Amino acid sequence: QMDTTTKEQETGWRQLLSGLTRGYDVTKMLIPADFLRPKSTLECLAAHMQHGKLMEDIPKAATDLDRLLAVTRFHISGLIREVFDGKKPYNPVLGETSAWVFDHGDPAAGKTKMMCEQVSHHPPISAMFLGNEQLGVEEQGAMETGAKFNGNSIAVPFGDRKLLIRDRGEEYLMTMPTMQFRG
Repeated sequence: QMDTTTKEQETGWRQLLSGLTRGYDVTKMLIPADFLRPKSTLECLAAHMQHGKLMEDIPKAATDLDRLLAVTRFHISGLIREVFDGKKPYNPVLGETSAWVFDHGDPAAGKTKMMCEQVSHHPPISAMFLGNEQLGVEEQGAMETGAKFNGNSIAVPFGDRKLLIRDRGEEYLMTMPTMQFRG
């Protein structure tokens, strides 16, 4: 369930952001605890597997084009469209890790294991790896959160990910789109 922004939070954000100038790196800004979600940025990366069943289509695809489409579907399915609720996840501490196991519900598809670690605090960089032995699919990437204030919006770039289909020796480089919060 999504938290909703209260009038008090909205007023607080307006006061907090009132002194910003265009191009300001908001990752250097001190945010009061009232504005934080009770979870880490690393925990938010688990959303990448919200439609993890699509990973199963990748090794099954017979042609180059079908594999490209399967990889693209899986990549796009991990993007989340979330309404900004006035709270941001807290910054993980250096060396913090989060790990998950996603059960595909089919013994032939096995389980996908995902591991994330905060590898740098300034600048904030999170590394991630996920792999599925049965499917022969691995993905790795890093996300340097460098949010910039652009007048009436905040842009948050998320970096690149590389997906490998081991049996075919194919690698796909995917750029995560920049997320923008407006208003």
